[in-house]
Amino acid sequence: MKLQHALCRILSLAAIASLATCSRAELGLPRIHVQSTSPDGSQLAFVRNHPTIDPPAQSLWLRGADGAATQLRRLVGDMDWCHTIVWSADGTRVAFLVQDARLLIADAPTRRIVLEKWLVDPPGGYPPHLIVRDLTLSEDGREATYRLCPRRDPGPCGGIRSLDLEAVRAATAG
Repeated sequence: MKLQHALCRILSLAAIASLATCSRAELGLPRIHVQSTSPDGSQLAFVRNHPTIDPPAQSLWLRGADGAATQLRRLVGDMDWCHTIVWSADGTRVAFLVQDARLLIADAPTRRIVLEKWLVDPPGGYPPHLIVRDLTLSEDGREATYRLCPRRDPGPCGGIRSLDLEAVRAATAG
């Protein structure tokens, strides 16, 4: 019994020591990576970090006025990340920018992802060699504007691009 107790103590200390060597990202910290409140303040979109030995491991969430949070999507571990969340001015749509190149649009009232589109065409490897900057949604969330910039080269970004999200949805639905 004493030997079993000593072995448990040693294993516990080893587990604590291994946790001490983990990075904050591996421990899933900070728990909420990025968040954005809707224009009227009634909803919160956020990215949650999850513990993993090979970060990032994130999921996209939407919390309504009722306080209930809905997970919209679990991102692919060690490949996908999200640092950017943008709302439409009317608060009906929220955009998550994944890998700084892929747009996910969620309908806030239904709490469902209604569109997924690479804004970098073609994606061109991992991570994409071009990234999206200055992402905005129109008043009603039916249009997105953005600029494409080189990921590694601090050179100039391209001009402002516009994307009709409703046309993209119609094209991918049919």
